[in-house]
Amino acid sequence: MKKLTLRSKLVIGGVLAAMLPLAVVGVFSINKSSSALIHLGEGQAELTARNLATMATLFIESQIEKTKMLVMEPSIQQLLDNSGAEGFENDFSGVSDIKAYLSDAIRASTKDNDCIFLANASGLILAFSCSNGKEITKTINIADRKYFQTAKSGKISISPPLVSQATGESVFVIAVPLQNRSGAFAGVLGVGIKLAALTEKIAQTKIGQTGYPFMVDINGRFIYHPVEAYVFNMNIGTLKGVENVARRVMAQETGVEKCTFKGVKKITAFAPVPAAGWSLAVSQNESEFLAPAVSIRNMAVAAGCIFLVLTILAVLWFVKGIMAQLGHDPSEIATVADRIATGDLTYAFPDTGKPLTGVYASMKQMTANLKEMFHDISGGVHTLTASSGELSSISRQLTSGAEQSSRKAENVSSAAKNTAAAMNSVAAATEQTSTSLQLIVAAAEEMTATINEISADTAKGSRTTNLAVEKAEHISGKVDGLGRAAMEISKVTETIADISAQTNLLSLNATIEAARAGEAGKGFAVVAGEIKALAKQTADATDEIGLKIGEVQSAARESVEAITTIVEIIDDINTIVTSIAAAFEKQSGTTREISNNVSQAASGIQEVNENVNQTSAMAAEASGDVDQVSQSVNEITTGSIQINESVIELSRLAEHLSEMIDRFHL
Repeated sequence: MKKLTLRSKLVIGGVLAAMLPLAVVGVFSINKSSSALIHLGEGQAELTARNLATMATLFIESQIEKTKMLVMEPSIQQLLDNSGAEGFENDFSGVSDIKAYLSDAIRASTKDNDCIFLANASGLILAFSCSNGKEITKTINIADRKYFQTAKSGKISISPPLVSQATGESVFVIAVPLQNRSGAFAGVLGVGIKLAALTEKIAQTKIGQTGYPFMVDINGRFIYHPVEAYVFNMNIGTLKGVENVARRVMAQETGVEKCTFKGVKKITAFAPVPAAGWSLAVSQNESEFLAPAVSIRNMAVAAGCIFLVLTILAVLWFVKGIMAQLGHDPSEIATVADRIATGDLTYAFPDTGKPLTGVYASMKQMTANLKEMFHDISGGVHTLTASSGELSSISRQLTSGAEQSSRKAENVSSAAKNTAAAMNSVAAATEQTSTSLQLIVAAAEEMTATINEISADTAKGSRTTNLAVEKAEHISGKVDGLGRAAMEISKVTETIADISAQTNLLSLNATIEAARAGEAGKGFAVVAGEIKALAKQTADATDEIGLKIGEVQSAARESVEAITTIVEIIDDINTIVTSIAAAFEKQSGTTREISNNVSQAASGIQEVNENVNQTSAMAAEASGDVDQVSQSVNEITTGSIQINESVIELSRLAEHLSEMIDRFHL
């Protein structure tokens, strides 16, 4: 079997990788969508059957109501009232009016009604009216009819569809029982309803191109079918392929079933007409019923084919790009790589006249570069061997010079260390002197701060005494004003005393005048006495106020004298405080001058100390530098030895490289 090329493998693998998931998803989607459409179609078919059954039920119920209205005709009611306990047996008297009424009723509803009749309790038809106006000439008895037997039990009855003997049309009979005054069965009023009035409405329902409705009675006999030959002549229960539909239809069930009728697969939905015991059904060819699902399947297959073509084109384009990147068949590239791996660089790449691309072109370029690189390495190995000999000689000379430098550096380092030790001693002494001066400066600064604080306190005391003088003078002025106010009040009290004396004289005159008036002046005498007493109290109060004011004036004079003395004392204190402040200010200046001189001396010592420290640091640094020089010399010596060892190793490496290059075939 021929081995597949990489191109074929990529194409087949790419197509399968793209199409397999698409095929799985497509099949799943088609099945789900087909199932959903079938379920939806079955639901719509069942809904159609239900709607038709509901329409038939409403039609029959409306006809029953119309028949019941006919019973309410007065002539019929009068006949029932006049009938005996056994009804109106064979009594044709009084039915002429009923015949006329029935004729009018049939003419008014010829569209739906075929005939109307009235039968007595024995089933004998007493009155009959037909839509074509035909009269019956013979006696008709319907006692053996099933609808009559049902009506006789007191129930409204509906007969199976039959062919009318009077008109030849398909009809079904609605029989309404009649009762006399005593409630006994007296007969029936029957109306033959044209079946066409219902089937024409059913026939208007269209279901696609192949669908149609049909109706069967409770026994499975076709009472409506688009093919008229089946009506009353075929029973659904005897047909092959529709057994499930027949069984469920005759059981008055609702649903959808698949069946085969005359070799054609169909979908049939059905629903009962409970009022009459019939069933209505709609049937459609399965091929048309499933047409939407088939259409979706076909569209999916077509889309899959288009996608397959696009996938193949995309994979071919992708493979072409990959092959362009490779440049040649992978097996040929592997052969070249194997030869390069074994050291054979003599492979001759074929010249096809076309430019090489991708990995294959890179392999060719890599082979050429390797050849050139190994030629360069071979030349470099010879140069390296010669250079290593020269480098070995130089390293030996460097080692000898480094040893001499190391000995001289040790001598310099020893001298630098001695200098550093001496400078450290000087630095310690200057540091101690600087510390002592710093303590003196600190004490002087503390003394200056204390003097400044005392000076500030004395200045504050001077300000306080000045303020006390001002306050005392202010209080003295207030007290002096208080004395003057007391003098003014004294004048007012003197005026009040004069007024009270005059009031006393007036009250005395009033008393005298009241005595002269005799009995009539007694009341006035009482008032004059009260005024006299009040004038005396006022004079007493005025005297007491005068005494108090005198005391206030005396106290005010004493306060003024005391305050004056206090002011004089405070002035003396202020003079003393000012003298103290001036003395402390002068002392503070002297202390600051001492502190400044000591600080300058401390600064000089500090500067000397810093210079000594710098000198010591420089000596230590010089010693360190000499040590580093010595260390560097030692490192140079060590490096020279290592260089010599490396030169030996380099020589061995050059020999090894030469051996490795000899392995390649250039």
